[in-house]
Amino acid sequence: MIKIKAYKCIVTSMLLCPAFLTGCSGEKGPLEQDGERKLLVENCFSRSSGADTDGSLVKDFGMVLLDDAGNTYTGVPGPVHVTYDGGWTFPEVTLTEATCRLLAFSPFQDIPGKELTVSLVSQTDYLASKELRLNWQNHRASIEMEHLLSLLEFTVEGSDACTLSMEGLPVEGAYDLTSGKLSMKEGDGSIASKGNMLLLFPGKTEERRIQIRYRDNVYDWYLPANTFEAGNRYTYVLSLSKEGMLILSGVSVRPWQAGGDYTGSIKPNE
Repeated sequence: MIKIKAYKCIVTSMLLCPAFLTGCSGEKGPLEQDGERKLLVENCFSRSSGADTDGSLVKDFGMVLLDDAGNTYTGVPGPVHVTYDGGWTFPEVTLTEATCRLLAFSPFQDIPGKELTVSLVSQTDYLASKELRLNWQNHRASIEMEHLLSLLEFTVEGSDACTLSMEGLPVEGAYDLTSGKLSMKEGDGSIASKGNMLLLFPGKTEERRIQIRYRDNVYDWYLPANTFEAGNRYTYVLSLSKEGMLILSGVSVRPWQAGGDYTGSIKPNE
């Protein structure tokens, strides 16, 4: 059963690197018995799929806990909210001999089931983990999350002082935690960046118009058709010609595949 009081796993004085984050002691608490243990979060970090670099610490996320049949784990009524401030804090969860399927996601949403709402309008970096299988003998969770969306990044003359907007594209979707599938809902909308980065749904896209605002000018540019992959960063390097036109001088995709080529110039809107 779930005990409602919150507890905090104190991290020792090791570096705040995800690889060194540890949870509470593995010793049984005074109320624990054979056949049951408290769930411990040892670490939680994010990285792009396939990347071999250290990830970033995720300090606020949710956990959906299910049994083998796909129902909520005994005593856990909904998603568990986990936060980090020198240690992991969340409502106490007791694991038994029954298998617990842990599915983590960020940012936290108080979802009623196993499906996350995903919206491009908010330009939120959604993360989710693969399934972890736990029980009282395997009660320590080391969680790794991956980005669900694709990131487009633009620079102009080496500067990131530009903003972006797009219209006429799907902006709402849903992610099924159990199947790991992201689906887009019908209907078109518009999105705008808060800086020089824009988050899009992964998948195949046709040529689309992007408006780029830079130094009081608004430029129309048509993003070439491409197949974007979740967790990839697509960097478009632009420069200004002597005539005041934006020229795309390079495209890169980090860290795993080459970007598509584009040749052309971009004139400011009249």
